[in-house]
Amino acid sequence: MKYIEKKLEDAQTGAIVDYHEIVNIGADYINNSVSVTIASYVSSNGRENNKNPLSYNSFYLDEAPGREVNIHDWALSQLIINEPNSFVRDDNAINPYLFAGGKIKEIELPPK
Repeated sequence: MKYIEKKLEDAQTGAIVDYHEIVNIGADYINNSVSVTIASYVSSNGRENNKNPLSYNSFYLDEAPGREVNIHDWALSQLIINEPNSFVRDDNAINPYLFAGGKIKEIELPPK
């Protein structure tokens, strides 16, 4: 299972999370967009031991890859791109560049 590793402070609890996994992904090829839901865990160890995620965040990507592309890997790579200088933050919305600078890693999870 591929995931994003990046230390972040959970907005609701203040706890530090550093394992972020795609739990839902949907591609709209007509409107050229992708929606992604990420579950954030305290650590990869917690995820390996089937602990519950601390939070979920949904992101809307305003482009879709070609149908031949692995959408899971593509979405992970899109979520870690750096925030452009022109980006204006909205404190009332989730920062779409929340995972900027994160690292894509892979873990072998035990069966549930």
